[in-house]
Amino acid sequence: MLDNATMVLWVDQPEKVLGMLDVCHEVKDLLTGQLKYHWGKVDGLRFTINGKKVKIQNSIHKYFLKDNTGLFTLKQNDLAVEKLSDRIHLDIATAAIPNFEFGVTFKVAESPTSYLDKMDSFKSKAFVPFDSCFNRTNIYYQTEAYRYKLYNKGYEIGDELLNLIRIEIKRNSKSKYLPHIVTVSDFLQKDNFAGLVREHLKMFDKVHFSGSQFQIRNGLKANDISLILALNGVGYPLMRSTFKKHCTPKNYEYHSKRIRKVMRESLLEQNSPRKYLREELKENLLYILNN
Repeated sequence: MLDNATMVLWVDQPEKVLGMLDVCHEVKDLLTGQLKYHWGKVDGLRFTINGKKVKIQNSIHKYFLKDNTGLFTLKQNDLAVEKLSDRIHLDIATAAIPNFEFGVTFKVAESPTSYLDKMDSFKSKAFVPFDSCFNRTNIYYQTEAYRYKLYNKGYEIGDELLNLIRIEIKRNSKSKYLPHIVTVSDFLQKDNFAGLVREHLKMFDKVHFSGSQFQIRNGLKANDISLILALNGVGYPLMRSTFKKHCTPKNYEYHSKRIRKVMRESLLEQNSPRKYLREELKENLLYILNN
């Protein structure tokens, strides 16, 4: 589940770390010729050593399993950290982890693009397509705190027939998103890992699929019936943006919760792409957590 990450350690003898690298380079100031920092790699992970500060970057998933097209379980996350610790003789579990991606790749019944094309917004705001030069068909939503991304993993690796979709969340700010995860050890605690699973499902529930329809059930209050009629008429993105424009922040939050509740309970989901993807996402996330 842990993919690209930035991990930071402070060490007393950085020269010993330099000796553990597969390759090592010096970076000097172009004007003065003074050494600025060293950088090198260990099995694809990038190390930057500046004084006593050691920064480790790139994909832990790829480091341990050579690629990130399959599942990466909690136990494998633990083993990857242990393997890297043994390799460079540092306790990686104690490293600070300011930025990280946690995601899951899984096989779907149809081309991932057919599902992505139906996703028109996240929290009432339109998804942004990545530039095609990244060699992936994907969409994302980004704030200062995090980025939520869904993309066709098969397209990225050059084999679309695999029908692999990847859904991942990247923490951009440790102070504004998941602040309780400070170190690698925090990330690997099962309770925190379970929280990341819930976070994935919560994020997915904020994705709106175009063409979604909602049913009026027996026992609904008149206000909820009005919401369903509006949802089926103008759609969720326009409805939510209208509330945001005309309500106070407190009332907007109240109405947003009501709308989400009505949507969860009234969505006609039989054979719907949203229901199918959520079930597949949940099944794969729980497998990662419990294995």
